[in-house]
Amino acid sequence: MWLITVGILFVSGILYYVFARSMPPIVLGITIACGAVLLFYIIRLIREKLRDNAYYRHMVEHMSSEELDRTLKEPTPWEDYTCKPMYPESEVVSTEKVICRRISGEVHTAVLLVHKDGTINVKCRGECYDCEYGDVE
Repeated sequence: MWLITVGILFVSGILYYVFARSMPPIVLGITIACGAVLLFYIIRLIREKLRDNAYYRHMVEHMSSEELDRTLKEPTPWEDYTCKPMYPESEVVSTEKVICRRISGEVHTAVLLVHKDGTINVKCRGECYDCEYGDVE
């Protein structure tokens, strides 16, 4: 967060100079200090990236082709954190199709899904927002 503030101060000092065509010594000092801090962290970031790339390149050079294939086929760490329901639905034992509404000649049907644990879900077809079978998915 503080690095963003330093960046904003640096850009503000540069813009001040561009628009005012002169700069008081205190503003000049703050701008130079902020620029030095930003330059330091940019160089540090680039060196870390280059070091990481060299490390991984070195690892790959010394791996056998089987190890490399196995490593590339492993799921990435963020693929393991997919959202899964805390209480997964039990499997459906039976389904039943029922008529849930008749409106001016139209027939709307619903499918009742009976699960292994005894719960029933209703999947309504059509525009039955006030379905008599309860929760509509």
